[in-house]
Amino acid sequence: LKNDYPDSRYGLEKTEEHLVVVDGTFHATPRLDLTGGYGFGQSDSRQASNETATVPPPTADAATDWWGNFRDRTVFVFTRSEWWAKPKKYLVIADYTFTRSYAEYDLSNGANTAADVPDTYYRRHEFMLEGRWKVNPAFDLSWRYGFDDFAADDFAAQNIPLLGLTGTSATAIYLGDSVLGYRAHRVALVASKRF
Repeated sequence: LKNDYPDSRYGLEKTEEHLVVVDGTFHATPRLDLTGGYGFGQSDSRQASNETATVPPPTADAATDWWGNFRDRTVFVFTRSEWWAKPKKYLVIADYTFTRSYAEYDLSNGANTAADVPDTYYRRHEFMLEGRWKVNPAFDLSWRYGFDDFAADDFAAQNIPLLGLTGTSATAIYLGDSVLGYRAHRVALVASKRF
């Protein structure tokens, strides 16, 4: 996907996105299917602006122009296995997905004083194990276990204060949501009825 805005001096000048996904399933035996896949996505954008105190803006001085080039990359890998422990009666499913996202922010300006903001990084491991018992053609009972491990490093969504202070007075309350890493275990019992 490519968008160009050649007549825009300021604001969004262009975006470009690429996405590749490959997956496949191998029928190892009549009772075992193995599935796997890989995906890669990249998004690039360019923005332009002007810093000025003139009214109305912008100023004609090229030294007050600035640009932002942003690149965001995501990679994911997934696997899945389905095994009929007892044909047509008891199914065991295992899923694993790994996702990693990385973003870079390249800032520049006409005065050569711009400084880049820190890169951001997100990573996630997800694992799920399920046992499904087909009690009859219209009714299933299942147990599930899931594990989720998430980590993030994002300057814009971490260490956000709850209050803005001017001297000793609170002048702002920030309602932004902070992103925190975590590990989670999930357990479920599920009954499914088909009508």
